[in-house]
Amino acid sequence: MKTAIFIDGKTLFYGLKDKRINFNNFKSWLLEKNKDNFSGYFNCLDNVNSKQSFFGHIFKSGFKIFIRNPIKNYNDDTIAFNLSDVELTTEDIKNKDKYQKFILVSGKNDFLPLVEELATEGKEIEIVGFKDNVGAIFSKYKIRYIEKYLEENENE
Repeated sequence: MKTAIFIDGKTLFYGLKDKRINFNNFKSWLLEKNKDNFSGYFNCLDNVNSKQSFFGHIFKSGFKIFIRNPIKNYNDDTIAFNLSDVELTTEDIKNKDKYQKFILVSGKNDFLPLVEELATEGKEIEIVGFKDNVGAIFSKYKIRYIEKYLEENENE
């Protein structure tokens, strides 16, 4: 089955809590036996140059990388808006006719409208995230937990 993987990089990063993963192995785990049609990694950060080695690993693992600069609050310089979530949704909608299965690595409730739209289009949906981060609103879709991947791949 042609499958697309969309990784919300910021959510994955914070959920890993300093653990490392091999993105090539992670991608294989996500796909199971499905055919990879699109793999995208989406993130929002200021200093891309400080993460070149990390992004090189992701790229070599077959992911297309999408990085956006954050929009910050004027008064305290905190991130006001994460454009990578919007870009993930836009890329998905642009490419939805190219695959039958959609794997979202996030679990954030913000993605519910996207997931519902894809489900109405007949796409198979799978949500992959951390146990404490996958919203209950996704319970009618297939859910896998990253903790299971980490457990199976302890020695990466």
